[in-house]
Amino acid sequence: MRFFDDRHGWLAAADGWYRTEDGAITWTKVETPERGGFSNGHPAGVWFADAATEWAVDRGSVWSYRATDSAESRR
Repeated sequence: MRFFDDRHGWLAAADGWYRTEDGAITWTKVETPERGGFSNGHPAGVWFADAATEWAVDRGSVWSYRATDSAESRR
């Protein structure tokens, strides 16, 4: 789990990645590549670059996910 401020954080769990925008009151599962896209069902490494960006690597492939804060998307 990694938080970047009081509201925004990431959680890597056995069933996928989750993101919070409200200080861990609620978590939203992040859509990721099909489990078959990873060599053994999950990536070799995951890095949370900032409050909105996550990277995953596995055997010659790199995936990135860029979230939009729901408050920002309403502007």
